[in-house]
Amino acid sequence: SVLAENTFGDLAFDDIGGDSLLAMVYAGSIEARHVTSQSVKFRVTQGSILFEGRLWPGGRYDLRSYRGDVRVRFVSAAPVRIEAHARRGTVDSRLDVLQEGIPGSASLRTTWGRSRQRPSQLELHSVVGNIFVGLMNE
Repeated sequence: SVLAENTFGDLAFDDIGGDSLLAMVYAGSIEARHVTSQSVKFRVTQGSILFEGRLWPGGRYDLRSYRGDVRVRFVSAAPVRIEAHARRGTVDSRLDVLQEGIPGSASLRTTWGRSRQRPSQLELHSVVGNIFVGLMNE
């Protein structure tokens, strides 16, 4: 498991595979590639988030930036429940899904994929920024 905190500056992770990955930054970005953890939680006040990795059945992935973009590209064998909300930005989904948006806001609530396995939970939030979610092959 990995826990990382930073006040000013960027955090970068590559090839992380422990049970959990928790990272918090006040002013800076979080960039995580090749992540295979089952629990991921990122918090950024001023800066962006990039996550690329595998979403596991029953896993929980909670990525939030107050003032910055949130970009996620994933691989998953299980279904994924996605909730994305950008209060003052846009939500761009490159997934082939039926989108259930909230009228008057940039949001997405949907389930992607089919399987008998327990779905993973993917929550993406930005107050002043945009959200992008797609597959790794895009």
